Amino acid sequence: MKKVLLIKTAEIFHKDETPQAVPHGGLGYLASSLLEKGFEVALLDVLAEGFDEILKLDDEWFRVGLSRKNLREKITQINPSFIGISAQFTSQHEMLEETVEDLREVTEVPIVVGGIHATYMPKFVLSIKGVDYVLRWEAEETLPILINATKQDLRKIPGLYSNEINNLGCYPDITKLSYPARKLYPGASNLGDAYSRINAPHGHKFDSKNLPYFEIITSRGCNYRCAGCAGSRFAGSNRTRETSDVLSEMQLLVDQFGMKSLVIVDDNFIQDKERATAILKEMVHRRYNLNVTFPNGLLVRNLFLKDGRVDEKFIDLLRMAGTSEIDLPVETASSRIMRDYLTNKYDTKLNLSKLCRAFVGLGIKVAGYFMLGFPYETMEEMEATISLGERLKSNGMHKGWPFLVAPFPGSEFWQNDEQFPKSEFRKLRFRMANGVNNNFGPLELQSILNEARRRLEF
Repeated sequence: MKKVLLIKTAEIFHKDETPQAVPHGGLGYLASSLLEKGFEVALLDVLAEGFDEILKLDDEWFRVGLSRKNLREKITQINPSFIGISAQFTSQHEMLEETVEDLREVTEVPIVVGGIHATYMPKFVLSIKGVDYVLRWEAEETLPILINATKQDLRKIPGLYSNEINNLGCYPDITKLSYPARKLYPGASNLGDAYSRINAPHGHKFDSKNLPYFEIITSRGCNYRCAGCAGSRFAGSNRTRETSDVLSEMQLLVDQFGMKSLVIVDDNFIQDKERATAILKEMVHRRYNLNVTFPNGLLVRNLFLKDGRVDEKFIDLLRMAGTSEIDLPVETASSRIMRDYLTNKYDTKLNLSKLCRAFVGLGIKVAGYFMLGFPYETMEEMEATISLGERLKSNGMHKGWPFLVAPFPGSEFWQNDEQFPKSEFRKLRFRMANGVNNNFGPLELQSILNEARRRLEF
């Protein structure tokens, strides 16, 4: 029986960031798929298992995760026959290179890299000495095939990229996927896992009475194609799981892991509002009494009725299902930018202040995301977005995150992966000044961002 090791690398953080360590749902799904095919599977989260190991890299950046020596020792102990590495973020390319280098010091087994970064920069990732393959797009169906493939089979594997092969990828039927193999996560027990003990999730720390927490997805993908987003292009159009299947997974997390908080990390949980309503109503009916959060945001359009009024009935349903905090992807106050770059996801004339008050009035915290630095965005347009953030703050929004638009690989703003300097990769994570906006230089944009952070500071 082949032993497959799935790895999430250490990560680099900016000095102004609070490190996060969240469960890698994608690796959990891959692990389940491999187990079903008869493989032995190990999962190594280098970041989470070494969350207390911090290495200062320079005055701006620091590394979090198992030391390189400890990582090599772990690999030797596991002794895998095949290794898959997740490369979600171009900003963490440096950590991918480091991980592969350490692996090659202790093993010669095949290494495949997947994830958004690998999907959109396959040539760059494959150029890392020691990487044998890149597997593009979602890999629950294709990774098991690759591991057992003969040389003649390789050309038939969807999404495979090598020096001779560049195949189109595919998407699995998510209604047929098994639940993530959470028992392989670090520290897994009937009391949660290491992620709850670390308690550094998306958004905010949980109160101890609301632990352990778990993340789930009820859907993948998004029907919008915003110019700055690579994720929606990677995951494709919105694909949903059956309501009964979602509730069965929640029940399992409550029964087997003692779940008290649920983090729903869909790209767009309420894109199908009727389905979302059915899930929430069943959560109320089953009396889970969970603490529920939505760190990736809820589609603003669907929090309103067709006549423009706030959908207070739906918001109350969110409360009854246990929602304690939601994120609003406000993004911009400019109708032009919403039209040109954000696919008209919602009408910027909607009353977001009233929406914010509706949530806060029911005891639900609201955080907001605000984007600055779109192509040809004027100072007046950026000021309108920052001022909107200030109005929402005065209407109860408890946290606001302004950031600069960044040219992530796979997004419309990404031009040429061969030209983007590797020295700039780290900045993609923190979304520091970039070359997307045509009206302002990097230093001017950074100054505007810093002022926005000051004005929206809580």
